[in-house]
Amino acid sequence: MQILMMLGLAMAAPVEPVTHDVVVEHQGIPLNVTYRADVDMSAKTVRMVLPSRVKMEQCRWTADVTVERQVARKGARPALTRTLEGSKTIRGMRHGYCSTSVAREQIAEAVAGKADAVKEHLMAVAEQDRPQLIADLEAARSLASR
Repeated sequence: MQILMMLGLAMAAPVEPVTHDVVVEHQGIPLNVTYRADVDMSAKTVRMVLPSRVKMEQCRWTADVTVERQVARKGARPALTRTLEGSKTIRGMRHGYCSTSVAREQIAEAVAGKADAVKEHLMAVAEQDRPQLIADLEAARSLASR
């Protein structure tokens, strides 16, 4: 199999924003913590030529899911923002070119169909974040009191 052509295609995230909100009390102050899943899409068209076969184009897409944490006092803008470790990659493919509007719609539908996997990843990262969240709040408090 010989790869003759690759076309990179950056795409906007077709998935509705997935968020998870919690209230954490730190030093007697209630803080709103929002976890947001960011989906970064990319796709590339790969042309394969197999011996004694017709050439075929294949669109291979990837959705990288990262989680961002924002901490704010009630009614205020986020004071602490951090992208958390632990991304998730969702992959798929379809026949044909990636650059057509039909292909983009099909890829968007495929990624939207993975919304449960995105939400599951978001919840798992948020759950594991508790110790780091407390450490970040303590560090911010320490800096503010100097």
